[in-house]
This record gives sequence, structure tokens and C-alpha cells, in this order.
Amino acid sequence: MRQLKTNIKRVAKQATGLLTDAIINRKSHKVGFYGITPKMANDILENRNTNPSSKDSEGNSVEFYTNRNLKTNNKVTKTLIQDIKDGNFLPSLISISSEGILVNGQHRLYAISQAGKTVTMMVETGCDPRAFTVTDIGHKRTDSDLFSLDFFQSWGLDRKLHNRAAALGKLFRIFDGLDGTERGKTIMSKVVTANPSYNEKRKFMLKNKDSIINAVSCISKTSVNGLPTSQFKRQFITTAFALMFKHNTAKAKEFINKMISGTKDRKCPSQVARRLVLVNSENGMEGRMERIDECRNILSCFGSYLKGKKISKAGLINKLGA
Repeated sequence: MRQLKTNIKRVAKQATGLLTDAIINRKSHKVGFYGITPKMANDILENRNTNPSSKDSEGNSVEFYTNRNLKTNNKVTKTLIQDIKDGNFLPSLISISSEGILVNGQHRLYAISQAGKTVTMMVETGCDPRAFTVTDIGHKRTDSDLFSLDFFQSWGLDRKLHNRAAALGKLFRIFDGLDGTERGKTIMSKVVTANPSYNEKRKFMLKNKDSIINAVSCISKTSVNGLPTSQFKRQFITTAFALMFKHNTAKAKEFINKMISGTKDRKCPSQVARRLVLVNSENGMEGRMERIDECRNILSCFGSYLKGKKISKAGLINKLGA
């Protein structure tokens, strides 16, 4: 049998050009290898990057940003800097939008600026400005990161509420999809196993924007009549609030205000819900099922409130109006 010979020819490494503003500013979508100097890396970070810590020319926080906070002193960033200095850094993707704004790669660019060496990187220019929604998913960026970059900013939602709003989205979506007949264990199974895509989560959040904003911002004070309000901000309680706001916004505001501030009518459903939350806070909430039932209890109280009923004990329902 005749053996085939394979001839392998070594070719000289092709020289890569340096990344320039002209390349960055082009509108067409292209990907190529370019050398990024420390000066260019620093220039991109200063002029083409915004994050929650960024300030405008007058020293005010920027209204919109495209990246998370730049962590200059954490272990990963320091490792990146050292790898570049040691020559152990391999090219990876830096993404710049069609608007000339950095959407991915601020920590690597910071490392290049600090290491003092020109580094060859794969640079994507002219990418979709919303490219960050598919960057680092499942690795670094959380739902809160993605929603903040994508739409929380345009909602005018206080940055301190972004994490709560993102966490609310998952539970709110599950409860909103119930038909009202499910038992507690079925609901818990849905909470544990739910794994929607980013687009599914995004679609739900945008559709229920008003209910989400109302639910996470309806309690603005840290205490009311000497009572700390933190216990009324638990995740599953906030979920009940969101469902209530979606069902009847005006009545939800009325019910929550009475629930937080308290009234003399002990059989008013809002006061039954209030006592329930206070007792649960005092006894401690040990398991997820208890938290799920707390949400169902509050929904039951609100259902009775809508009907004008007086009650002495909270029931369990999954869906308002079912």
C-alpha cells in the first residue's frame, strides 16, 4: 500500500495592523485581528465606555451605560495584567457597536492599559448595540446586569432596585403562568426547574414593566410608624405585590399602604396579611415552601379585600380572579 506524504510548510506569522479610530468608527460589521496599544486601550475606556460609576463632564452620574462596573483591583483583573506582562495572553474578542461604543471587553482593555504592552486582539466593529445581551451569558453577567444594560435604565428605575426587579422577574413569571389549580409542591418544582431563555425573560419583563416597577418601589421608606419595612420586601412578598398590581393597580396600592402602616380593623384582609408577615419574620422563614405559601397567603388576603370581605385567617390561592 502506497503511503501518502504530507508536506507541512511553515509560513511567517502575518503582521497585524494597529487598531485605530478609523477602524472603530466604521459602520459595517467586520471582525479582524488588530494590535491594541496601551494608549488605545485607555482611550477606548475613557471615551467609548460607560458603566454605573461613570460621570459626565459636570461630575454627575451618566444616565445610560453599556457595561458593568470596572473592577480594577479584583483577582481576575490582576491575573489578566500579569498574563499580558508574561506573554501568556491569547487573543480574545473585543466588541464595539456600530455607534462606536464598547459593549464587551472593558476589563481586558484595562489590563492592556496597565500592562504597558501592545496586545493582538480579535476586534469586532459595527456590531449590534444590543450585543451585550448575548455576551458572557452563563458565565459572568447576571439577569440584573443584562436587564440593567438593556432596559432598566430607560425605565428610570433606581439602580438600587435593579437586583430586586431582576429577581422578581423569575418568580413573577412563574406565578403569572399558573392556572390557579396547582398545589404548593407543583409551584416549588416550577420555581426550581424554570430555565427560560433571555428573550423569553426579556419579553415578560417588558410586557409587565409597570407591575414590576410598582412592586419593587411601592415601599420607599425604611420604617413606618417605627416598624422596619425590610420584612415587607422579601422576594415572595414582592412577587405577590406584582401580581396584585397587575390585577388592580389602584386597589393594590391601597391594600399595601394599609398593610404597611396598619389599621384598627383587625379583620381587614390587609391587617391579616400584615400580622402574617410580622409573625413569619419573628419565627423565621426556613424553607422555600414557606415562602411560596406566604405569597399565596397574601394573594388570598388581597382577593378577599377586593370582594370587601372581613377575614380572620389567610387562605391559599395561586391566582387572582381564578
